[in-house]
Formats: sequence, C-alpha cells, structure tokens
Amino acid sequence: MLDPVIDTDGNSYEKKGIEDWNRRNGTSPITHTPLSINDLNPNQALKISIDEYHHSLQPNVKSNLILTKQHSPEIKVSTSHTNDLVHISIQPP
Repeated sequence: MLDPVIDTDGNSYEKKGIEDWNRRNGTSPITHTPLSINDLNPNQALKISIDEYHHSLQPNVKSNLILTKQHSPEIKVSTSHTNDLVHISIQPP
C-alpha cells in the first residue's frame, strides 16, 4: 500500500484501488453501503507506519571495495533488493 485513504467508517484502502472500485460499484467493498470519493481522506497515520516499515526493509549495505593498481577502474558493481533478498552484480572489464 502506497497511498492509504480512510472512509467515514474507519476502513482503509489503497487510494487507486478504492477509486477504481468506486467507479464500478459506487459502494464500500466492506459494508456495501453507498460510498463517495469525497468520503475518503488521506490516512496519514497508516502512511507513516507503511513508510517506516518500508524503511526498515532497506538493507544497511556498506561497500568495502578498494581499487588498487591490480583492479581495473572499469569494474562495475551494482546492488538491488527485493523483500529480504539483496542482489549484487559485478561486471568485470
């Protein structure tokens, strides 16, 4: 969830998802009562919690790569991460 919103009943949704649902149905997917887009407000507390959670997943990666005369400066090192996995790619000259 990236952009949480909350309705007047206290239910939270991903903004794009509930907007798509509302265009097709015009109701709350939980209560099935009429729901207007104007009834939705940003859920700041949930957004902060989600951002803190995503930040906690960022690996604390430190590089100890030292280039000497024996190493080519053309070596390319890149990292990426998905969930709990870190992918390190090294491209030799």
